[in-house]
Amino acid sequence: GTAVPRGPMTDATTTAMAVTVPCSISYKADCSLSQCCQDPGMQCFRKNHQWAACRRNCTRGSDPRDPPGQRTAWACETLGERTALPST
Repeated sequence: GTAVPRGPMTDATTTAMAVTVPCSISYKADCSLSQCCQDPGMQCFRKNHQWAACRRNCTRGSDPRDPPGQRTAWACETLGERTALPST
């Protein structure tokens, strides 16, 4: 018979995991690398070269909801695709 390679992941699994596993929690985790969000309707927006977060929307400039000391301007560059809303 034909030998089937056995490893921890196939190419399809690796691709699927890269899309689903590292997605970020809204507002709380940096999504710069994953460029995707766990929560429906959220979009990863870049704040600066150090931080990006999943939010529903983004307005360029300072956000008063940011913690004191971290209220620097948001660039609001979109990263990746907006997470789809569930079908109703």
